[in-house]
Amino acid sequence: MSDIIKIKKYNTPEFIGEYIKREFQHAEGLLYENAGLSTGFRDLDRVFGGGLHPGILYILAARPGMGKLSLALKIALHCTRAEGTTTLIFSPSVSKKRILQRMICFKAEVKYIDLIRGKINKEELERVDKALDSIKSYPMFIDDTSIITTAEIRGKCKSLINQNNLPGLVLVDSFQYLEHCQTKKDIKKSTAILKQTALDLNIPVIVTSSLNRLMEKRSDYRPCLSTDFGDYRELANIADVVILQYRNSYYNELDDDYSWLMDCELNIAKNKNGDTDIINLQYTPEYLSFENAF
Repeated sequence: MSDIIKIKKYNTPEFIGEYIKREFQHAEGLLYENAGLSTGFRDLDRVFGGGLHPGILYILAARPGMGKLSLALKIALHCTRAEGTTTLIFSPSVSKKRILQRMICFKAEVKYIDLIRGKINKEELERVDKALDSIKSYPMFIDDTSIITTAEIRGKCKSLINQNNLPGLVLVDSFQYLEHCQTKKDIKKSTAILKQTALDLNIPVIVTSSLNRLMEKRSDYRPCLSTDFGDYRELANIADVVILQYRNSYYNELDDDYSWLMDCELNIAKNKNGDTDIINLQYTPEYLSFENAF
């Protein structure tokens, strides 16, 4: 029996009237259900219909160096801090320490390179201490197991539920570092497990992914949904939402200060439940941080 069949949740057919009575006794309940979990980025929330929605698999894809992990962490940090959402982060390629250092840079506004070298002044150290005091109280769990499968990720999510810590958001960085995700068959199976995890646990799941290096042979380095996933095409096919991340400053010298305010480009290239669009974010490379463009 395949891993997909093992984790499938079986429901009996239910009369729609009973479902409405059980889940949505009033119209307000339906509106609340559709509110979404804010990402902290207003234009992204707008395109997503209020934010991240339960049961949805989000793929954040980019070439290395675009800052997809930092962006995903900024979203997770906002969901945990502002929304009080229990967040579970799986990071097989980046240690807990490096994850924490990134989050400290966001909150304390200290340079990442100075932080990892231990070269920060007294004022910055005070901001770091304040950030640590704040972060340690957040309902956030980090798993940096280096060899892990999507089935094991699902199992750890369920284990957290058994400990009365219902996750409201799961972040996986990155898909290419997961075990058994090399062949097309395995990629399809692993992606389906992540999608089923989002559905069965009724939570949004964000997965970061790298894109094919062949895209950098084009004159325009902006990623394309139809061509740049390469062997990982099934990841984009199964996902509900695909976000393609691009930073102009990585490839080109920016002309003026205004350009920095629009440096990061997010192409919501696929959105099963809403519009597609292109939005911009401001990127501060010293802090590895993203902010609203205006």
